Amino acid sequence: MANKELELKQEKVRLEETIQTVKALIQGVDSLEESQRKEAQELLHNLSYSDINQQLGIMTTSAQNEEDAQNRRRQYLRALKSPYFCRIDFAEEHAKEPKAFYIGKSGLSDHSGGQIVLDWRTPIANVYYANTIGKVSYMAPGGKINGNLSLKRHYLIEDGKLESMMDVDVSANDDFLQMALGDSKDNRLKDIVSTIQSEQNEIIRAPLSVPLVVQGVAGSGKTTIALHRIAYLIYTYQKDFSAHDFLIIAPNDLFLDYISAVLPELGVDQVRQSTFIKLASSITGGKYKVADSNAKLAALISPKTDEKEKALIKKAGRFKGSLVFLEALEQYVLELTEKTVPDKDFVLWGHVLYTSQQVQREIFLKSDAGWAERLESLRNRLKINVKKMRDKIEEELQKPYDDEIEYLHNHMAVGEERRTRIIDLINKRDQAEEEFKKECKPAVSVYMDNFPKIDVLKDYRRLLSDPEKLCHLCGSALIPEVAEYVAGQCQLMSKKNMVEIEDLAPLMFLQMKLKGIDDTIPARFVAIDEAQDFSELQFAVLKQVLRTDKFSILGDLSQGIHGYRGIDTWDTICKDVFHGICEYRVLEQSYRTTIEIMDFANQVLSLIQDESLVRAKPVVRHGDRPQCITVSSEKQLFEAIAEKVNRYENRNRRQENI
Repeated sequence: MANKELELKQEKVRLEETIQTVKALIQGVDSLEESQRKEAQELLHNLSYSDINQQLGIMTTSAQNEEDAQNRRRQYLRALKSPYFCRIDFAEEHAKEPKAFYIGKSGLSDHSGGQIVLDWRTPIANVYYANTIGKVSYMAPGGKINGNLSLKRHYLIEDGKLESMMDVDVSANDDFLQMALGDSKDNRLKDIVSTIQSEQNEIIRAPLSVPLVVQGVAGSGKTTIALHRIAYLIYTYQKDFSAHDFLIIAPNDLFLDYISAVLPELGVDQVRQSTFIKLASSITGGKYKVADSNAKLAALISPKTDEKEKALIKKAGRFKGSLVFLEALEQYVLELTEKTVPDKDFVLWGHVLYTSQQVQREIFLKSDAGWAERLESLRNRLKINVKKMRDKIEEELQKPYDDEIEYLHNHMAVGEERRTRIIDLINKRDQAEEEFKKECKPAVSVYMDNFPKIDVLKDYRRLLSDPEKLCHLCGSALIPEVAEYVAGQCQLMSKKNMVEIEDLAPLMFLQMKLKGIDDTIPARFVAIDEAQDFSELQFAVLKQVLRTDKFSILGDLSQGIHGYRGIDTWDTICKDVFHGICEYRVLEQSYRTTIEIMDFANQVLSLIQDESLVRAKPVVRHGDRPQCITVSSEKQLFEAIAEKVNRYENRNRRQENI
């Protein structure tokens, strides 16, 4: 007991020293920022108005310095409340004594450059997450480091005060986790970095070289794993990537709000965030409304919808999300582009500058580029040819007139008649030159007008509205009855200028192929959360549009809401989209809810009679048993829900499920 009290006292002293160092770091940032601001003002004061470029440079540098200072200040202010959450005592192989390492959400160095807190993403911090007491190892940039871990100590630090500490072995780890899970949910989400479990840590630090697919049960920490994986990758590969190279695709705006709140805590708030619908709109231009996908879901669960209609909804949704449909779209693109190439030479003043065969070669030899990009390339090629040949053609145009004028000068007597004929030839030559210049200026645009304008949305609707065409492109994979249903739905949506959510990925694909996409759209790493309702086609199109195969895909097939358009198994993604080059992980442990709730959820899952669905294994934590309440109408259902919500509000128990 005396030893524990002494250690606690020593830890409090160490914490106070760390906090004082952080306060000094904040003062240093403030002082540096103030001196840089004054220096910039003095430089600007000594420059004249003509030194505009220098002024802009100074202002840009000053703004960057201020942003850097604000980022560091925010980091240090967070550290004031809780500079670290654990300590490990680690001795490298052959070392006489272990060294204590304190680990926090971000690294801290004192004014002399000494490391006082390690960032949780450093290689050595992996020892804390992945190992128990005893012989351990971790991978450093220089290779594998072996050693001995003699201490793992958790801290609970709030507002700069050490509330408790716990030395952890295998058994004590469960105790600490239960204590952490007992905190308020908001804090737990923000402080997840201190409770990351071994299996979660493996996913966070998984190699970047291959796509990663994670099947995680409800409450297994998928969202926080996705965010911490991005934070880890940005830290680890900071020389190769910037935060803007990363994109998170979340299922809805509620998730985006949560992500936006958590990312600054991880120091990676510049990461791009979007929902699939918003991403599709930014790529396609969004000149349409997206139909409420819950309408189909309501129809599928409604007893008023006949079984044939339900079957068609499911089959149409699966078809639009299939790789068969993607292959059909690829064929459709070829048809659209081949028929638009005019069988016509590019002629300027009677000279063939580009034959129709050369035009087709220029277009189709660059088939890897988007159609709009290929047309622009052809336009530039024609402009170069016009510029190259213009002077030569103009010389040929002038030559007959100049030869005739020279002949008159040499062979006709001076007089009014010769003068009149020469003036007439000069006027005709000048007129011909003027007509030639008028033909030159719009020549390329006039020729390019022979290519019909492509409207992605209209061309897509034209395809869907033609059942025979669809069946022809898809072969036996599409039966006429489903094609007719798809056509009918398309016509119905077109009248309202709407598209279904299943149409967004096909429209993105056509936009990429026919019009091209903005260079700011592609990403180098993509994390998709709650991906169970995505289709094969969505994954395949995202891979092409974003120009990367570095994906982290997280979801739970048991939580699929829109199963009629989602996937049944992750195998299809791994095999058909990523061609077998994929790492697959499973998370079975649920940290969110109690044993009673998860047992009830597993009972519900067993009714599906699908052994491939992963059942959750809850943390050893108990609570109230779920209740089943029977109602006879929707009205009673809403009233029962409202009564429960009001009861919880009155008890100040706020529930927020992400």
